[in-house]
Amino acid sequence: MHAHTHEGATHVHIHYHHPEQQHTEAAHTHAHLSVTMGVLHGLAGAAHVLGVLPAVVLPTVAGSLAYLAAFGMGSICSMSAYGWGIGRLIHHAGPRPYRWLLTATSSAALAVGAVWLIG
Repeated sequence: MHAHTHEGATHVHIHYHHPEQQHTEAAHTHAHLSVTMGVLHGLAGAAHVLGVLPAVVLPTVAGSLAYLAAFGMGSICSMSAYGWGIGRLIHHAGPRPYRWLLTATSSAALAVGAVWLIG
């Protein structure tokens, strides 16, 4: 973890550099797309309502708030662990399995979408 500056802002990130990659300013270019995509996914659809529905029936406000906090932290931790695991797998396997994984998951998403649209 260390601080770096880009686009006029200095901030700290925990990140990993490939052992052969130089630690340069170019290595820090990113657009915070992960966070943006997470926010968009969180706002899309109504499935998240089912996850927080138990908070409505808890007998106390404190219980509801504790449930919502635990639900949120659980979601963040599980998504982070999944992303970390896939990243480590791809890091060790190289670009060819990454392309295969990307093609397979994209194809599956298209197939599910087609089934939902068609009927």
